[in-house]
Parts: sequence; C-alpha cells; structure tokens
Amino acid sequence: MCACPELCLIQDIAEIDKHRGLSRPSVNVIEIVGAGSPGGTLFTSGPFGMDQRTPESTLAIMTADGKIYKLDDVLERSIKFWRSKLT
Repeated sequence: MCACPELCLIQDIAEIDKHRGLSRPSVNVIEIVGAGSPGGTLFTSGPFGMDQRTPESTLAIMTADGKIYKLDDVLERSIKFWRSKLT
C-alpha cells in the first residue's frame, strides 16, 4: 500500500475511525486539523449587494514527525495513483 504514501495516511484515518484508535507501531497520523467545506455556497449581503462564494477546506493531516499535509492534496494524489494503476 505504501507505493503511494498518501494512501498510507488515508489507511490510518480509516482504521482509526473504524477501531476508535490504533496501537500498531506504523500509525503515522496523530491529528486532523482545520475545517472542511460542506460543499455549499455562502451568500452574504453587503453594501454592494449579495456576494457568493464557496468556502475552501482547511482540513489537514498532522503526522507523528510533525509534518502537515493538506487533505485535499492527499486525496488528489491518491486518486491520481489509483488512476495510473487502473489505466
């Protein structure tokens, strides 16, 4: 699985959620920080009328070695990896 390091991060997240924590030594994810975009659109009104925007996700994965990976980037690289294997 670690032919794609991003898939290892996703594996940790999936297993941590499934098992409510993990004790295996190879667990690298220690925390998920930030806020996600629910995919909706924000509408705000101001002096020049309505403003519309889609909030960007700030979710990130923090690992045991102190690195932080943007979740959007991790997912994108994982998808690219699987596409390269399936085509």
